Amino acid sequence: MNKYINRELSWIEFNRRVLEIYDRKNLLLGEKLKFISIFYNNLDEFFMVRVGSLWDQSKSFPDSSELSGLSVNEEIDLININVKEMYKACYERYDNLKTNLYIEGIQIIDYQDLKESEKTELDIYFKNSIYPFLTFRAFKLDIKFPLIKNKTINIFLRLFKDGDNYLGNIQIPENINRLVSIGQKKERKFILLEQLISSNLNFLFDSYEILESGIFRIIRNAGLNYDDEDAEDLLLKVERSIKKRSWGQVVRLEIMSKPSKKLMHIFKEKFQISDREIYILNNDLDLTYLDNIYKKKWFSKLKSEEITHNYIKHKESIIKQLKIKDYMCHLPYDDFRCILDFLEEAANDPKVIAIKQTLYRVSNKSPIVETLIKASNKGKNVTVLLEVKARFDEENNIAWAKRLEKAGVQVILSPLKLKTHAKLILVVRKEHDKEINTYCHIGTGNYNEKTAVTYEDIGVFTADKNIGEDLIKIFNFLASGKAIDQSKELIISPFNSRKIFHELIDFEINEVKNERKGLIRAKMNSFIDLEMINKFYEAADGGVDINLIVRGICGLVPNENLKIKSIVGKFLEHSRLYYFYHGGSEIMLIGSMDLMDRNFDRRVEVLCPIKDDDIKKRLLNILDILDEDRANSYYLKENGKYEHDIDNNKFDAHKFLMNGEVK
Repeated sequence: MNKYINRELSWIEFNRRVLEIYDRKNLLLGEKLKFISIFYNNLDEFFMVRVGSLWDQSKSFPDSSELSGLSVNEEIDLININVKEMYKACYERYDNLKTNLYIEGIQIIDYQDLKESEKTELDIYFKNSIYPFLTFRAFKLDIKFPLIKNKTINIFLRLFKDGDNYLGNIQIPENINRLVSIGQKKERKFILLEQLISSNLNFLFDSYEILESGIFRIIRNAGLNYDDEDAEDLLLKVERSIKKRSWGQVVRLEIMSKPSKKLMHIFKEKFQISDREIYILNNDLDLTYLDNIYKKKWFSKLKSEEITHNYIKHKESIIKQLKIKDYMCHLPYDDFRCILDFLEEAANDPKVIAIKQTLYRVSNKSPIVETLIKASNKGKNVTVLLEVKARFDEENNIAWAKRLEKAGVQVILSPLKLKTHAKLILVVRKEHDKEINTYCHIGTGNYNEKTAVTYEDIGVFTADKNIGEDLIKIFNFLASGKAIDQSKELIISPFNSRKIFHELIDFEINEVKNERKGLIRAKMNSFIDLEMINKFYEAADGGVDINLIVRGICGLVPNENLKIKSIVGKFLEHSRLYYFYHGGSEIMLIGSMDLMDRNFDRRVEVLCPIKDDDIKKRLLNILDILDEDRANSYYLKENGKYEHDIDNNKFDAHKFLMNGEVK
């Protein structure tokens, strides 16, 4: 038995768990629809990032292997084998979904199943409202193949005219809703845009004989490669790299129905792919369109009720409260306004002289950013570390960086070759006695009010002087590169995190050797760092009890002392908690850091020790509740597979935390 689980195959198992949520009997139809869309979007990002990276690796280091012993090409082979199997499972659920939507009066219908009157109506709509947007091209076989943009749906044709063979292509416009209404709006009857366009190919290519046509979609390698060794403007480099993302190597080709051998040969030759990368679906492409249905107002009756957030309304100043006691927010159960209120108070407080914050993923209409701009306009010294290299949020973050700078905010970018992933707010205040005090927020998740509704995260507010001094050091490092030689309280990557984790684990091992209790409990998104995997094995082999909740990628194999489960349900478990019994003193850490090599070595990460006994008890209680969960829990077995109890009358931690009781 291999003692390591492959990273990519572990991620595939995670996405399988996302898809299997569809099968839960107590799930409303709208939620089933949502999870199919999430599953599909997850796959797209996985291929663009991870599979794309493997393609790059196969060119540069074709003989390399990862910790489970698989070569790069073996990984790519196994990924495609597993994903093709998952596609079959996905589309079985999709067909079931369409049947159930029909029962609810919502139809997603194929063109050939329309009435003649409906076809006539749609043809008129096409000529008046779609045709002007289209660019449809015909070109000879020896002409350079046009660039097909990443993630776009296209119609490809083989054409014949005047004794010559041609190829044709139409990119489905991205700025037109894919869901085309049929009849009256209240009928809730739709056809997908690509089918409507396909039905009018004879009109578009009226001077050609159409030999064959097919609908396809490509996914390209979307990894950004920019060398930030020199002093050139990083914003400019990222902007240039984003433009290249649309034209990377094709890593997946989806085709709606099986093409002829001739057309298949053209696809393989032009996209430089093999059968391995080709997915013939015999169904609709790109099921992320379902999210557009989910967001419709008329669809709300099929969705779960929105969570009622616990709004922590402070009777007096938050800053005054922090002088007495720390407090925490647990999203999404607590309202995101706990963070906004803190920043608003700092922006309006005349004694606050500076606000510093890290931003990784923010919304395109972020109230956080607006509050920081407001603070700057009020004369505060505002500094923002905006991570412009946050994958797939680069453009949004660049736009915010430019706007913040125009508003007088000092915008700093990540150090060379590092991403700043830590979630930090530092407020500096001059008190009545002219003493300078700091007030801090350290969180596990992004300062994003939109994702805060569905992501589970934890944040702690504190006026602890040592933590404040550590945050000052972190922001100085981010602004100037001044190294952090030593921290007073915080665990900070890439400076001391490996060393401290080794020390904490060694302490538990030594406790067991001396016939005392050794216990580690942790909750994270991913665990794949080889050095830490081996250290946890050492601890488990030494008799330390280890209970892990790892939502996604997990490279460890469980054993007698090492228990591992994943929780996948209504909310995305996103917080990171690390607990060490530590001889009874009970060390609890929260922060942004998973146990991956990038989090230790290539990111600025922060873990904060919890000093407040009440908060520590609350966090331990959260871990207890999650341990009790059965409805959303999948248990990792020694064969690398996960098992889920199909009993539907199980304890649901998400419902418990929402409502205080299981319903």
